[in-house]
Amino acid sequence: MNVLPPPPVLSIAKTTAVSDVEMGLGLTYTLIVHNGGGPATGVTVTDTLPAGAVFAWADGGGVLSDTGVAGVLWSGLTVPAGGRITRTYGITVTCVPSGTPLVNARYGVWAAECPTPTYGSPVTVTVKSDGVVANFTHTVPLLVDWPISFQNRSWHATAYRWDFGDGVTSTQAAPTHIYTRTGCYTVTLTASNLCSTVAYSQPLTVEDYGLQLAPVYGALAGQPGETVTYTLGVTNTGTLSSTVNLRLGTHLWPTVIVSQSLRMGTGMGTVLLPGSGTPFLVAVTIPTDTLPGDSDAVTITAVAHSDPRVPPASAGAVLKTMVVPTYRVYLPMVMK
Repeated sequence: MNVLPPPPVLSIAKTTAVSDVEMGLGLTYTLIVHNGGGPATGVTVTDTLPAGAVFAWADGGGVLSDTGVAGVLWSGLTVPAGGRITRTYGITVTCVPSGTPLVNARYGVWAAECPTPTYGSPVTVTVKSDGVVANFTHTVPLLVDWPISFQNRSWHATAYRWDFGDGVTSTQAAPTHIYTRTGCYTVTLTASNLCSTVAYSQPLTVEDYGLQLAPVYGALAGQPGETVTYTLGVTNTGTLSSTVNLRLGTHLWPTVIVSQSLRMGTGMGTVLLPGSGTPFLVAVTIPTDTLPGDSDAVTITAVAHSDPRVPPASAGAVLKTMVVPTYRVYLPMVMK
C-alpha cells in the first residue's frame, strides 16, 4: 500500500532592514516561506506593492504581475518538506509626503497541493523626507597629468553627474579625473533621486612643476690637461616651489658640477620659488692622453625633487667638449 506524504503546511513572513526610508530611494523586502508539512510543488508567491511605491527589481525569476493589481509574482517554485525558501525584491519610494506609511498588507503563498493562499502579517515602513545632500572631497596634490580621486560624500542620492570644469563630465559615483592644464576649475557634483536634485560646487586650483635649463646646448674646446668650465642656469617655470637636484649623464672625461645651492642625486637642495632661478658651473677636465679632434659629451639633467609624478618634471642640457691642437711658438734666433 502506497503511503501518501502529508500535505504541505505553508506560512509566509516578510522582513525589511529599516523602519523608515527616504522618499525617492529604494527599499528591499525579503519574503520567507516555511513549509511545516510535506513537499510543496507548483508554489506561487505573490506580494502586492504598497501604495506610494513602484517596482524596481526582483530575484529568483520574480516578475511584475499583470493581474491588474501591481505586485510581484514568483511561480513554479518547490519547497521541500520541513524546508524554507526566500525571495527578495526592491521598490522605489515615490514622492509621497514625509510620514506616509508604506503598508504591505497582502502577500501570500500557495502550492499545487494546497491551492488556498496563506497570507502574512502586514509590514509597515514610514517615509521620511530629509532631502538629498550633495558633497565631496578629493585627494591631493592637484597636479597636471596626475590622477585626482573624488570621494562622494552625498546622502540620499541614486544618481550623480560630475562636471570637472574643463569640459569633461562623469556619471560615476566616485570618479577619478586628470587635468591636462594648470588653472582654476570649478567642480560641480549634481546628486539626485526620484524626488530631489541638489548641486554642490567646489573650486580647485591645478598646479604644475616645471624646470628650464639654459643654455640647452653648450660647446667648448681646450687642450689636453686643461679644464673647461660651462656656466648654466636652472629656472623654476612651474607654479609650485620645489627643490632641484642635478644629475650627470654618461661621460668619459672627469666632469663635476659646482653649485652652492643645488645638490647631486636625490639630496635636498635649495627651494626654488616659481619664476626664480640659480646658476651653477660644470667643469670638464680634458685628459692628457687625448688627441686633437677627440670629444666628449655629457647630459646635465635638472629634476624637480618635490614632484611626486613618475617621471617628475625635469630639464636637460647637452655639453660637448672638444680637443684642439697644442700650438708651440718658436721665436727666431738673433745672431750678433
